[in-house]
Amino acid sequence: MTAGVIPDVAWRRAVECLGRPEDLAVEYAKVRPDLWLPGVAALAALGMVAVLLAAVGVPRLRGGQMGPLLAAHIAAITLGYCAALAAGALAVWSLLVRACRGDDGRRDAAFRREASRITWASLVLTAAGIVLGAIWADQHLGRAWAWDPREVGGLGVLLCVGLNAVVLRRGVRAGMAVAVAGNVAAGLAWFAPPLFEAKGSYEFAAGLGFALGAFVAVQLLVMGLALLPPGLRGVANRAS
Repeated sequence: MTAGVIPDVAWRRAVECLGRPEDLAVEYAKVRPDLWLPGVAALAALGMVAVLLAAVGVPRLRGGQMGPLLAAHIAAITLGYCAALAAGALAVWSLLVRACRGDDGRRDAAFRREASRITWASLVLTAAGIVLGAIWADQHLGRAWAWDPREVGGLGVLLCVGLNAVVLRRGVRAGMAVAVAGNVAAGLAWFAPPLFEAKGSYEFAAGLGFALGAFVAVQLLVMGLALLPPGLRGVANRAS
């Protein structure tokens, strides 16, 4: 109305010039999103891990050093954890770039797209690894679940990536924070059990504990960037 045009008339003119919203949505859906280099790098790293697992596992499988069930468990849980770390790495990268350059809708959309794919892959692989491990333990150890550190770690990773799969659909900042939490969960699931099992090796336990603590501290600091309100980030950027 401020331009002297009735809203209904303006809408009809827009539809005549641009087309119906349904038709525009179909055309936009045909446009492929731009490649996001961090996402490509994360997928390439996961591909390299898969190739390495095959190179190490297949000869051992053929040589009878491990059975198919254990091999499938190791492959699934390793790829699941690595995928959680890859999604967390994308979140760390995005948060650091965001802190330096400010908000960017296209970058946020690229992060959400790639992190969602990797997170869902991590969720499926980690769940499969936990189930396969429980079956193997039931067959060879006489129990499917004993709440030992490795099993608890796998459950923690599963909960984090499951939460992230949901949160990413609701908001980018919250998704970044939970993805970084997935980094922490995967790191603890992998390296905390050896720390508990390092009996009689004080130097190894101290070194591993220090490295793990430093890793968790850095991740928590980065997570704070995601939880920091946009206004305070802008003030921090101007001050720097």
